[in-house]
Amino acid sequence: SGHLEPSNEPYAIAKISGIKLCESYNRQYGTDFRCAMPTNLYGINDNFHSENSHVIPALIKRFHQAKINNSSEVIVWGDGTAMREFLYVDDMAEASIFILEIDKKSFQKNVDPMVSHINIGCSKDVSILELAKTIKKVTGFKGKIKFDQSKPNGTPRKLVDTSLINSLGWKHKTNLTEGLKKTYAWYTDQIIPSTGPESFNGLPGTILGLATEDGGVVYFAKIVTEKYSDLDELSPKIKKNKTYTEKELLEELKMKSKSNPWMSKIINYLFEW
Repeated sequence: SGHLEPSNEPYAIAKISGIKLCESYNRQYGTDFRCAMPTNLYGINDNFHSENSHVIPALIKRFHQAKINNSSEVIVWGDGTAMREFLYVDDMAEASIFILEIDKKSFQKNVDPMVSHINIGCSKDVSILELAKTIKKVTGFKGKIKFDQSKPNGTPRKLVDTSLINSLGWKHKTNLTEGLKKTYAWYTDQIIPSTGPESFNGLPGTILGLATEDGGVVYFAKIVTEKYSDLDELSPKIKKNKTYTEKELLEELKMKSKSNPWMSKIINYLFEW
């Protein structure tokens, strides 16, 4: 009803143009295009890139790395007062199917042909401060949250009116905390170990080091015991005097590591590399 927020104006105009194109086709040619307008989305398979991800994946990655690195604080842009609404991706998928399955007569009865888009959201927003605190708890980070007020807040508030889709019978199922837990569990499961057994600073025994792609963090065994072994004992217990093809070796190693999912991931990653 007012001016578009300057930093979002080009993006908003592109969306509005698409909606108006669909409305024009519907009126002129009797087509049945339906436009869904979601709020901010997040969830599994999101983009967690350090430079161009949205706020939730960016914060999840930042808090996770801070936890692993034992950092004392996490920096968040702005002052924390901006309000945002977030919808879990599975709820968005269900809402899209729901809109598609409304019969044409009911859809036309409930939707204004000149303002035909249907908002999809959860009708509840949170401050960036509340969001950061929730992600801190979900990831298990123990340090402090620090806001960089030299960075922009963006639009003060983004909250969509979902009364139309709610009146038609749809409502979101996943609350923010539950959705963040699912997203964080998925994210941590995607971290690929990239190094194998190695010694560390001359300590006795073999220590398994696992480097992650998002920060180069290496985990070492908590307990190291001193043990002297002869060469035969340290050698892998696989068939002697046998030459393996690459495929045979991969199958042999997979079979021996079935009970250890992390080792299976390492083996798969090494053979892909």
